[in-house]
Amino acid sequence: MSEIVNLRRFRKRLERVKDARRADENRRRYGQRACEREKTRSEQERQIRVVDGARLDDESRPEDEESPPGT
Repeated sequence: MSEIVNLRRFRKRLERVKDARRADENRRRYGQRACEREKTRSEQERQIRVVDGARLDDESRPEDEESPPGT
């Protein structure tokens, strides 16, 4: 004979598993504190400024402008 299963308990257990999975996903998505988000954002902005400051090409000169003679 097969085992008798209480469907209410089964549904509740399944719901707990789904809730735990959803909570874990939300922790990964929204888990940073405000100060950590600010620190991460400011660090990314600083890295962008460092990279932009170290560029070798001159973006201020338009591409279609002719270069001076002799270069």
